[in-house]
Amino acid sequence: MFGYFFEAYEAQMRETHPPIRREQIKRIIDLMPFYDGISSSGVDIAPEDYPILIDSYFRTPFRNCNYRINHFFSGDIRTMRMYEELY
Repeated sequence: MFGYFFEAYEAQMRETHPPIRREQIKRIIDLMPFYDGISSSGVDIAPEDYPILIDSYFRTPFRNCNYRINHFFSGDIRTMRMYEELY
């Protein structure tokens, strides 16, 4: 997922994604499997769904957005992409 996201970021933004801190990587890994990002009570997001979600994310026009991975994993961003693309 990380590799795919960073490649998509570079293709869209025409620059390399800035480095992220170890704490951010851990937080993203903890959030990755679940819609709600809190516990296993959420609906699982399968690893093979991430390319679809990432592509959809980069097609979504957000205002004042840097399109970085921390934004992708914030709020309901992934949940909305799931509803748009997979349901």
